Amino acid sequence: MIEAIYKIGRVIDEKDFLNEFIDDPGDKNKHVFKIIVDISDEKPDYKGIEYEEYDSSKKMKYFYKRGSANGPDKTPTSKITLLERTFNNKIKNVFKKYLDKNSKNLQKEERELLTQLQQTLGNNLEKIKDDLYKLSKDRGYIKDDGSFSAPSLITFVFLKDGVEHYVGDMDLFVNVFKNNENEAYRGFYNKFGTESRARDKYCYICKKQASEVWGFVNTYNFYTADKESYIAGGFKQELMWKNYPVCSDCAKVLERGKKYIEKELSFRFCGFRYFLIPSLVIDDGTLLKDSVLKNLNNYASFSLNESKSTLIEITEEKLLEKLGQF
Repeated sequence: MIEAIYKIGRVIDEKDFLNEFIDDPGDKNKHVFKIIVDISDEKPDYKGIEYEEYDSSKKMKYFYKRGSANGPDKTPTSKITLLERTFNNKIKNVFKKYLDKNSKNLQKEERELLTQLQQTLGNNLEKIKDDLYKLSKDRGYIKDDGSFSAPSLITFVFLKDGVEHYVGDMDLFVNVFKNNENEAYRGFYNKFGTESRARDKYCYICKKQASEVWGFVNTYNFYTADKESYIAGGFKQELMWKNYPVCSDCAKVLERGKKYIEKELSFRFCGFRYFLIPSLVIDDGTLLKDSVLKNLNNYASFSLNESKSTLIEITEEKLLEKLGQF
């Protein structure tokens, strides 16, 4: 399966690094709740919660990059699950965690602003939470259990001299990733407080000797590094690269393929989410891109009613016909 994801990543058009790195929250999102903070004066000032409908063209403005499940995301934009859980896990310490992780790549004034933002957030956390709940309740967007009726984002918008700046408009958040490409992929070689990478080793994916391979490239978790008994090379996490060594170029191709699959080849049926990941017997990028991937979009509305099942059969026949001709 990993090889299939890699082959898809190879045929997807490459964008500039930052556009590829930042996650697309997905077109299923309906609502965006903006925590407005005025940074015009010496001390940031919380101004309230504002709402807008989700706009997919604002991907680089929302600047969402997912982090750990039980901690803040890598930028001050998050998906909302349960209100209380989101605030505790994602919002409460977002600026502190961002400062802790990126301090060495920030200017002195940027570090000071983040400290002030964290203080303002801490002083107003309950009010922000109450304001969000009231706005959501009045519009019918939140249920009694604190969950939202549709996928939603919560983000920060900064006011400076009356002008709105989204997270993606702020050099404070953009340059940390833009100017440090390998650092942006740090999670692929640094995890559990341990660094796992090695120089001049062979990459499992491209089968070539690379200047450096990484040990925590978890496109999809088919192995774990949190228990010593699962680790080759003396049961040491820093030697995790021996289990599954991946070079930086291949790691990025895998990430590109994964994002395409999650956006274009992810479907639901009977309450289950599933992926359709094509794997060709003959390695041909043109066939994969121009025929197979395009035709697989016909599966998006999969169901058991007669018209849909007929569509599936037709699609299947066309794919087999194309493969037969090839």
